[in-house]
Amino acid sequence: MCMHRILMKDDHKPLIEHQRRLNPSTQEVTKKEILKFLKAGIIYPIFYSTWVSLVHIVSKKGGMPAVKNENNELIPTRTVTGLCMCIDYQKLNKITCKDHFLIPSFTKCLNDWLRTHIFAT
Repeated sequence: MCMHRILMKDDHKPLIEHQRRLNPSTQEVTKKEILKFLKAGIIYPIFYSTWVSLVHIVSKKGGMPAVKNENNELIPTRTVTGLCMCIDYQKLNKITCKDHFLIPSFTKCLNDWLRTHIFAT
């Protein structure tokens, strides 16, 4: 298990961004994504949190197929293949102190763990 603490500036106060209404199709996508993250253990419910960030639903873009227009010319267009849930952390990023020590990569953590647990015996 790896933990990382986010350092805040001294004069910060908790940010509560009020959620915006979503249309019914994006509500379904949001609900499915949240249930998937809860089931996987990536997120957990916190009741009465002092920190709230906005949830946005953005369209996933597919490739760039060419479609003919009325003049029989090929025009590249982006096709939408689905919807994706994103969380807006812009305001949170503004009040965090920049960390000079980067979060270690997963492969480095795994290699260190393997070195200490398997190869030590």
